[in-house]
Amino acid sequence: ASLVAASKDQPELPYWVAEDFLRAVVVTLLAWAWHKIEAATPSIAVPARWSVPASALRHWVLPEFAMRVGIIQARLP
Repeated sequence: ASLVAASKDQPELPYWVAEDFLRAVVVTLLAWAWHKIEAATPSIAVPARWSVPASALRHWVLPEFAMRVGIIQARLP
């Protein structure tokens, strides 16, 4: 909503933040998909092969969301 409101005064703003917005959406979808995987896999039977990807997602991918949102917010008036 903030982006839409700000773009009334700055019509080029959505183009400047499009990549960051789309990356934030992708990270959100990855987090959702991983949540579904974890919910479908009983915790007792979680194979060890899932622990490394889960750790990588939490430590390397998910923090990108805050970074992308920060970039977008910095561009807003």
